[in-house]
Amino acid sequence: REVEIKPFFRNQKMQAIYEFNYVDAQKTAFLCNRRFWERDAPYGNILGGISFTDLPIQSIIYPNDHNYCPEDTCSSEEPGV
Repeated sequence: REVEIKPFFRNQKMQAIYEFNYVDAQKTAFLCNRRFWERDAPYGNILGGISFTDLPIQSIIYPNDHNYCPEDTCSSEEPGV
């Protein structure tokens, strides 16, 4: 895959860009009926952030929009992505 860069960087940086190996990637979002990750759970409430795993999925990203809600205005019972 070619990357067109103008103006060019110095030789070493351009070489690194040209030698970079690209891999296939995917980002998937899904809508849940309720935000189960924000509910009381043994691992605690997750109000945004990321979890890493050694499984093929590699990472899970949790939305952080409820971090900024005034008290009692957001509910884990509402849908979430």
